[in-house]
Amino acid sequence: MTEFQVNTAVIGNQSNSTVAIDKNGNFVICWTSFDQNGVGGIYAQRYNNDGVRQGNEFKVNTITTGDQSIPTVAMDANGNFIISWTNFDENTSSTGIYAKRYNNDGVPQGSEFKVNTDINSILNPTVAIAMNANGTFAISWSKFDLDGSDDVPPLELPMALLLLKIPFPSPAKMGLRAATTATQVF
Repeated sequence: MTEFQVNTAVIGNQSNSTVAIDKNGNFVICWTSFDQNGVGGIYAQRYNNDGVRQGNEFKVNTITTGDQSIPTVAMDANGNFIISWTNFDENTSSTGIYAKRYNNDGVPQGSEFKVNTDINSILNPTVAIAMNANGTFAISWSKFDLDGSDDVPPLELPMALLLLKIPFPSPAKMGLRAATTATQVF
């Protein structure tokens, strides 16, 4: 296979691309597109195992407040996938982590959802996502724990949310903590 252009829109800046592949070699690529159609956002394109486009590129995020950027994608063995991204300055003071699930035909499986619950912290924009062959996925990120003092440097705390295919259990039911005040080592 030779190199090929993924995005069809060439207005603005397209960057931060990432890819996931299923057991048959079908794959999805997602990226950040700035100023596309007057609004930036997260876009994706599906391909079969011969590198042939499957449908058109599509916009992932529906929320447009803040700056949507730095996507990541994971895919199960059957081609179902999830895309997660960072929303900077969603309420002028915090960063949000969002995700959206798709079936192997690229049809959304529900709406985008907010992953993190802490809206008063500064999050590291690097988000990682993994999905096993059966579609169970985990999303991780880190946040800076601010104590309100200018004299104490922020602690970077790793965070995680593990979600099963359907139904989505709450993190509390799974024994996961949404936040902690103690230092976490990873």
